[in-house]
Amino acid sequence: MIRQLTILSLAILFQVSCTGDIDIETVPPDLIMPPVSNESPAPGKRVRQFNEDYEGSDVYHLLYLPTDWEKRVNKIRKVTLVI
Repeated sequence: MIRQLTILSLAILFQVSCTGDIDIETVPPDLIMPPVSNESPAPGKRVRQFNEDYEGSDVYHLLYLPTDWEKRVNKIRKVTLVI
């Protein structure tokens, strides 16, 4: 019963929030994508990457790393258990 009321409440909220007449063309863009390049991935760059099985074909994916992206290296600590 609670789940049904929650779903009903969310549906009503969604309907109310979507009834505005907003023209998407009037909303200024807040993200400017950089051009696609074939360089190595780096912060702020949008690069084309190929799966090794599709190298040399027109099949690829794009990777964009945010300008504040930092590479994180997981450092595994070895712990000795003493029983």
